Amino acid sequence: MEHKDPLHSGLASHSIDHLFLALHREQFELQHTHARGDLVRDWQLFIADEPLPTLSREFFQQYGLTVEDWLRLSFVSWVAAQRDPRCCFTKETVIAFEGLNIPPRRADCFFNASSKTPADIGQRFEKMRAQLKPQFHSLIRSSS
Repeated sequence: MEHKDPLHSGLASHSIDHLFLALHREQFELQHTHARGDLVRDWQLFIADEPLPTLSREFFQQYGLTVEDWLRLSFVSWVAAQRDPRCCFTKETVIAFEGLNIPPRRADCFFNASSKTPADIGQRFEKMRAQLKPQFHSLIRSSS
């Protein structure tokens, strides 16, 4: 049985890249548990021996921390969340994590960029939605 999805046909006629991005997000990202290989791949792609200096520089200018800071804070936040059955943790718990050694100002930049209230997410979605055709609304991410 063929499933008629107007999002997919709209994406296919607009851009095959957008179609595969949507399919990837729908079929893989939402069903995938990250493992050691994913972290190693990201480390090799973005951090080891500074392989992408222009991207690294632009990332730092936009977010106020390095890609390495972001990856380390993301991992430590995940570890902190796993320690509580409700996945609750505080920013202070992450910053105080032994061996993290990231200045508090950079950690604040991470939490400001990665943590959004429902109102923040709604405002961003409505702003992005006004700029896009309806078939692309599902591609809007909740983060900036």
